Amino acid sequence: MHYTPGCAVPAATIHTPSRFSAQYDVQSRQNLDACLASAARAKAQDYARENLRLDFADAEHWRALAAAAGFNLPAWYVTSTGGKTQGFADRLGLTIHEVYAATGCRSFRSFVEMNPTWPLFAHVGVLLEIAAELAAERTAAITH
Repeated sequence: MHYTPGCAVPAATIHTPSRFSAQYDVQSRQNLDACLASAARAKAQDYARENLRLDFADAEHWRALAAAAGFNLPAWYVTSTGGKTQGFADRLGLTIHEVYAATGCRSFRSFVEMNPTWPLFAHVGVLLEIAAELAAERTAAITH
């Protein structure tokens, strides 16, 4: 039986680089998955400590904005890409046109490339600030 990540199967065959294959029960496979995930997370954290800026004065403000928007900021060690940033912009209801008006970036990729050493949570924090500013402008326009 072939193992598919995320599927609970009674036993899984893991194909190794050699001519042998190993049989694992579900519990053993889950333990293996947990170990692999832990190693990948540790590697990502080491990379972030060495290559990304991690100290932001606005971090607490971003957490408050994220809580108000109904979601958590990404983990501190997650690297940023245009696609990941666009996903958060979509969740906030921001279009690239609104981001362009605020930042001058014509794509989410260029938005990320503008600050390549920032982790994803920092880029999402800026998006949260843009969304909050637009919401305040809409509220002011309605009340006046």
